[in-house]
Amino acid sequence: MKKITALTFGLLVAVSAFSQSDLTLNLCGNSDKIAFPKLENCHSINVAEDGYKVFGFTVSFTFNGMISEHKLDNNELTDKVISLISNHKPEKIYIENANVIDVTGEAHAAKPLILTMEY
Repeated sequence: MKKITALTFGLLVAVSAFSQSDLTLNLCGNSDKIAFPKLENCHSINVAEDGYKVFGFTVSFTFNGMISEHKLDNNELTDKVISLISNHKPEKIYIENANVIDVTGEAHAAKPLILTMEY
């Protein structure tokens, strides 16, 4: 009986830990679409919820059937990535695998951010 109770308790703890909602990212306050002129002036990936900071992420997009993927080590799109987006004009850009840290230094998951580009 003790094993069943302990197993049930452990299962409930595990389920609640994995069912917590992921954090939401945005690019300069945009979480759905962004105009390229705004992207040129603001490169910052942020967490919508207070108390969290992005310390790296992957940005990717497709053009001519090819995938362009770039791993970045802070919360900013680089000038190189902005230039590639300008040259290839992808329909969407994908921000994924963000390294999000809270004020205590604990790592958290963030939902992927998919932005439709407007030119």
